[in-house]
Amino acid sequence: MCCWKEISASIQSVDAIIPVYNEKLNLILVTVKSLNSQTHKINRIFLVDDGSSWPTDFAYIVATSRIPVQVLRLSCNLGISAARNYGMRQSDANLLLFVNSGIELCPEWTEKTASFLAAHADAGLASGQVSTIQTGLCATWRKWFLENRETWTDQTREIPWALGHAVIIAARNLWQLGGWNEQMRRAAEDFDLSQRLRARGLKIYQVRGAIGFCHDNYTIPILAAKAIRNCGWSLDHSYPGDASLRRLEFFATVRNFVVVCLIRLRENVKKLRLALVPIDLCIMVYGLYLIVQGNFRKLSSRGK
Repeated sequence: MCCWKEISASIQSVDAIIPVYNEKLNLILVTVKSLNSQTHKINRIFLVDDGSSWPTDFAYIVATSRIPVQVLRLSCNLGISAARNYGMRQSDANLLLFVNSGIELCPEWTEKTASFLAAHADAGLASGQVSTIQTGLCATWRKWFLENRETWTDQTREIPWALGHAVIIAARNLWQLGGWNEQMRRAAEDFDLSQRLRARGLKIYQVRGAIGFCHDNYTIPILAAKAIRNCGWSLDHSYPGDASLRRLEFFATVRNFVVVCLIRLRENVKKLRLALVPIDLCIMVYGLYLIVQGNFRKLSSRGK
C-alpha cells in the first residue's frame, strides 16, 4: 500500500482513475480520449474493472492511448468506492482525477481544476459543470431531477457537494479521509466524500470552464431505476447492500416511490413544465413494474 509520505511527485502530478462495471467500450473510449486531449499532462490512467460480469477487453484502449493505461481487475463487484480506492492505492501522484466512463472532459478541465487547487489551500475538492449531450424530454427530466442543480451555471463558486462524475482531489486529503466510503457501493458516495471534507474545514468548489459532457443515453427504464435508487431502495435482492440503500420492502417501497413521483409531478405542473408530465407518469408506471419484478425475484429466491 502506498503511503502519502512516500509520494515524491511534483505538486501538479495527476493520475486519472476510471471505475468500470459492465460498461460499454465506446463509453470508456470517450473518457480516455478526452484524457489524452488534456492541456495539463496526466501521468497515468488506471482502469479499474470492478468485477464485471462480462470483463471488457481493454487491449485497444491500452494500445491507442498516448497516456500509459494500467488495467486493474477486482475479483468480484465491490462497488464504485472500492474500485476508486483500489486505483488510488496504485497511484503516486499528488492529484487524483476520478472520472466515470462516458464523461468527456473539455481539454482545459485538468489544467483549470489543478491550478485552482494549487492556488486555494482551503479547497478540498474541485469539479465542474457536467452537461448531457442527449436531447429530448428524458434529458430535460434528468437535468431537473437527477443532476446537481448547484452546478447548472458555469462559474467558480463554493458548492455544498460535488457530483462524482468528474472530481479532482489532492491525494493527501483523500488518504487522510481513509479514501472513499466503501460502505456506499452504488449511491451517495460523492455526497458523503464532500461532507467528510467539509467536516475537516475544507471547501468544495466548482471551477468555471471545467466542463464535462455526459454521453450516456438515458431512457425511461434507466430513469425509473435511478429514481427508485434515489429514494434509497435497492432493486437487487442479492446485493449485499450499502449505507445509502435499503433492501426492497414491497409496500414501503411502493408508498415511498409513489409519493416522491407525485411530488415531482406536482412541481412540474405548478411550474408549468407540462411537457415533463408524461415522463413523470411513464417513470412512475415503469418504476412500479420494476418494484413488482424485484419483489417477485426476492420471493423466488427465498423459495429455493
